[in-house]
Amino acid sequence: MVILPKNLKIKRRYILVNNIDFERFKRDYIDFFGYLDFYKSNIEIIKINDFSIISVNKKNIDRIIFILYLQGVKPIKIFKTIKSAKQFLNIS
Repeated sequence: MVILPKNLKIKRRYILVNNIDFERFKRDYIDFFGYLDFYKSNIEIIKINDFSIISVNKKNIDRIIFILYLQGVKPIKIFKTIKSAKQFLNIS
């Protein structure tokens, strides 16, 4: 097993929003920034009850928030760890 140095690891942020349509989100992101940037941002969506947590690369968080505002979705909060996001929602 290879251990990566800290500067090569992907630093992620977690954005808590109400449920969003991922297909529409993906289409809008690709229209504005392109396929290459979409895959560089490493976007993952975790659905929990009525909320969604968007896991994204730290460098592209401003672009994600831009697309969310275009769709009329306001981010509730941004977290550094998934654990803190789940604690905010009172999920163990």
